[in-house]
Amino acid sequence: MIHLTDRARRFVGYAVNQFGNHDQQRVWYHWASGPQLSIGPYLQLSSAPALPRDVAAVALTVLMEYGKLLDRRIEKGEDNEDAISDMENDLSFVEAISRELTAELKNRQMA
Repeated sequence: MIHLTDRARRFVGYAVNQFGNHDQQRVWYHWASGPQLSIGPYLQLSSAPALPRDVAAVALTVLMEYGKLLDRRIEKGEDNEDAISDMENDLSFVEAISRELTAELKNRQMA
């Protein structure tokens, strides 16, 4: 099962907010806000529990949408050099997480 780092979880949470529909947001936030992630009001586990299949599918879907948006903005070239560099970094992160999620979902189908 795949585990997201805290950074990846926050990144996917952002993508869910921006690109997820109501059902996708419900699935994501039900998992992300679960009691297994928190230790008291201020601390969170450094490694969150593994993603259930439905949560992984939501994450992959919204990340693909976010990746498309970043790709279009980079191609347009209307932003300044620093912004484009940031978007390229974000796109690389999106692609890395998406590869892992895709592989994990394929492995679960075969099992």
